[in-house]
Parts: sequence; C-alpha cells; structure tokens
Amino acid sequence: MNDRLPPLTPYTFGSMSLGHDPAKFPDDVRVARHAMDLGLWVHSSRAYAGGKTFEVLKKAFDEAPAKRPRTMFKVSCESATELAADVEFTLTSLGLPKIEIAQLAGKTHQKRDIVADFLTQGPMYQTCSRLKEQGLVDRFVFEIFYSYSADALKAVQNDLFDGYIFYYSLLERQVSNEIWQLLWERQLPVLALRPVAGSFLTDSPKLRERRQTDPKHPAFQRLDELAPVLAASDCHDLLELSLRFLASHPNVVTAIAGTGSLAHLDQLESSVRTAKPLAPELVERIRTLHRTWCSQEATYQFAKELW
Repeated sequence: MNDRLPPLTPYTFGSMSLGHDPAKFPDDVRVARHAMDLGLWVHSSRAYAGGKTFEVLKKAFDEAPAKRPRTMFKVSCESATELAADVEFTLTSLGLPKIEIAQLAGKTHQKRDIVADFLTQGPMYQTCSRLKEQGLVDRFVFEIFYSYSADALKAVQNDLFDGYIFYYSLLERQVSNEIWQLLWERQLPVLALRPVAGSFLTDSPKLRERRQTDPKHPAFQRLDELAPVLAASDCHDLLELSLRFLASHPNVVTAIAGTGSLAHLDQLESSVRTAKPLAPELVERIRTLHRTWCSQEATYQFAKELW
C-alpha cells in the first residue's frame, strides 16, 4: 500500500472555503499560506467558488514558491478530452509542474463510465497513462458515492486506481458494505473526505438550534445512536471520536477537511495529527452502525442533506 501513493500528511487542507468573498481575499491567502507553512497537502477543484479558490491559491503559491505544497485536485472523468483539459487548466492556472494526486470526479453521481473504460484500457485509461508518463500527474484516485456502487464495486474488485476517496467520518461512510469490506480486506488506500461531517460533529449554538427546528434530520438520529459509544470512550467530544475512529484504520491515509479560519486550521491539523486509535471494541460498535446505515438506499441522499 505504501508505494501506491506518496506519503500524505495525516491532515490534508481542503480549500473549498476560500475565495467566496472578495473582501476576504487577503485573509484567505493568509490561510492558504499557513497551510503551506505547516507543510500540509492541499486539496482543491477548479469549481470551488466559481474558480476564485484557484485565484487565492495562485497568490499564495506565488508569494512563497519554495513552500509550494504537494497537491490533490479534482479532475473530470467524463471523457478523455475533458480529463486532459482539466489537468492542463489546473497546471496552467496555478503555475504548477504537476499534480501529485488527481481525484477522478464526475459532474453527476449516477454512474462512472471511466470504470468500463479502464477495464478495456480505453481512451481515458490511455490518457491517464500518458499523463503519468509525461510527469504531469503522479497518481489517480477514484471518487466514490453510494449512488453508483455497481461501478465502484467493479473498480475496487479489479483495483483499477491508486486509491479510493469518499466521504468518511463517524457519521457517514459513502460506500456500500461490500465495497468497504474489500477495501479493508485488501488494505487499499482510502482518502477520507469530510471527516468531521461539517458542523454536525460540533456542539455549537447553531447546531442546537437546528436540532430544535429539524429534530428528525437523519444526522441527529445517527448522533443519538452514537451517543452511547461516545459515553463509553475517553474522548472529549464527537469530533475527537470521529478522528480517532479514522486513525483506527491503517488504510485511511489522510483526512481532508476544509476551513477558512486560521484557528480552525490549527485545530484540525493538531487534532488529526495527534489522533490515537480507539479501543477495538469501540471501533467495531461504530462499524456495526455503519453497516446498518449503509444497507439503506438513502445513503447518498444523506450526503446531499449534509451539503
């Protein structure tokens, strides 16, 4: 597993919160620069903030070229042409020599034709191979959502990609039980997106108010089921429980979470880096809940409700 992907930092800085407010552009650049100073990998997409996130990153990269981070970018896997164009656009826009990890992502979450393409070494497979040979992309990881489990299962069964990336936290596992079992048995690299499930793993006034106004939201139902696990642990809160749960899985190679706050960035980096594995019995209790939740067809709908 270790030679499939370059060594990642335990926490990867997600940049999706940057670039949304022009008035905060200097502050956003400072956040990006701080992530670079910490030596973190950076995850981004040309789609974030209508392309403005790239402008923030470009400014940060130009200000400190010696600290340019290792990068992970979403690229389109709708067609070979779009895939190559996305890589070229990303490199040109940010002045980068290469993308260390490209996340193969689609515009919808209904199917992934790239799986059949890779199985037959079709145009997208040939394009990815060429980009690797040219040194423009080091590795490709496959994005998974529950809604196209049939395609994703074929990808994992045939181990078509360098790693697999999906929403994974205490509250959510966006892959089917069968796919997760294969990933675990084979110890295939997993990159955990949204590891803190947004605000749902915090105890904030905003969240308490939302629980009052929307008590039947499925996230709150899941949190109630997780409450006994938290009580049985030595964790201070659900955030710590989530990060320690992820740390209990050797094949989870990084946790990718976004923030536009310097203080939150420091908290995330420190919390992920120092997270220790949970007791095995607690891990199994959480996995049991995940197996129940992921046997329901509403799994992908749950992801949309958290957006």
